[in-house]
Amino acid sequence: MGIDQDLIELMGEQIRYTQNEIRYGKGDAAISQVVDVDWEQDQKVIEYVNLAYRWKEFKAAKIALDDKLAAIRDADVLLAKIL
Repeated sequence: MGIDQDLIELMGEQIRYTQNEIRYGKGDAAISQVVDVDWEQDQKVIEYVNLAYRWKEFKAAKIALDDKLAAIRDADVLLAKIL
């Protein structure tokens, strides 16, 4: 059983929502772009920006993995037809 894509999206929405509660608009920015935290003083903001970054990396890796697994399944079907 894999991780449901809807659950991944829900995780991102929760990260965005919580970060916006800490600092208005920061969650929207952290989800949609790279956010510089070099001058940030609030540790919670830094932690959630880093969490948003890790979530985006995880989401991209999950999509890439799903695509590769789908390609492998398609190749198996094609090979089974040939053999």
